[in-house]
Amino acid sequence: MASPFLRNFYQLKETRAMTPEVQHYLLAGFLLLAAVFAVPLLKRILRPVKKRISDRIPALVGHLLRCFLRPAAWLVRVTLAGWALLTIPWSAEIRVVLTRAMPYYQAFVLAMAAWGVWEAIPVIWQMLHRHPHPDQPENYETLSRFFENGCRTVVVVMSVLVGLDGLGVPVTSLIAGAGVVGLAITLAAQSTLSGLIAGITLVAEHPFSLGDYIVLGDVEGTVEDISLRSTRIRTPDQVLITVENSKVCAEYIQNANARTQRLWAFTIGLEYRTSAPQVEQFIRDLTKLLVSDPDVDGQSVQAVLEEFADSSINVNVRMMVNTPGYGDYRALKGRINLAVMHLMAEEGLSFAFPSRSVYVEKNAQ
Repeated sequence: MASPFLRNFYQLKETRAMTPEVQHYLLAGFLLLAAVFAVPLLKRILRPVKKRISDRIPALVGHLLRCFLRPAAWLVRVTLAGWALLTIPWSAEIRVVLTRAMPYYQAFVLAMAAWGVWEAIPVIWQMLHRHPHPDQPENYETLSRFFENGCRTVVVVMSVLVGLDGLGVPVTSLIAGAGVVGLAITLAAQSTLSGLIAGITLVAEHPFSLGDYIVLGDVEGTVEDISLRSTRIRTPDQVLITVENSKVCAEYIQNANARTQRLWAFTIGLEYRTSAPQVEQFIRDLTKLLVSDPDVDGQSVQAVLEEFADSSINVNVRMMVNTPGYGDYRALKGRINLAVMHLMAEEGLSFAFPSRSVYVEKNAQ
């Protein structure tokens, strides 16, 4: 049984008031209303179906489909609005203008597709690498960023070229001209290109990953970002430094996170008034103190009387510590230095400092 709205519509259509022109305007109004309310209504209608489907398909597939929802929604809105405009009985001149606008609609469709692919690139990476190597999670994140940046660059370039071709722009001539211009740019931007090549090299060899603490020439800090052109390093005093990848590859790279232990060597200067038995007892107690620390490799501890310096008796200490991280290493140094000070105070010893003895000779009267 037809609804009252449809019955009234058919009755109005049978009267002479429902002219073809009025029908066109009514259809255009209906399409405009659909452009505004169709997407929200579909979301509410399909919500139960969405829950049932999400339980039957893999999570990554669901994420991939959601990446295209917003572009598809805008495509539906613009398509219905454009259809409404074409339904209205315009004059011949306006219809010619609307017909000429069709390539721009095709460019819009391409842009929406590119938007969906742009959003889906991280999900595609996860689908290709569902099981990253457990020993290199940082390297996985670095490769993920490179994959996303590279694919998104390709998506933008291809979308622009295809869109320009659809608008009637001679893309072939542009590419041919771009070849000549590209040669000039290549000669003028050799450093930039070398940085791009160096970036690819860093990804292939991955001497460091995001979150690693590295020493790079005069720069040291935590790696925050690795792009195709440069690497960003956060120094211990929270300064963000950007280094071109070509310079990164040209330097010796020290990766603190790639080692499990760190060598720590230091010297303690004792006063010359310290007796030999006191020095021997201090070395034994110092060795016992260091071996008992949980962050010190006890088998690597070496404490010896190294030399008699100008102003001190030097006791040299070398050991491996199990804190390769920069922050943990500094905390360990502070803790052990304080323990050494307490030990020397307990044994009545003092640190030596540069001094000079002056002898004054009295003249004979």
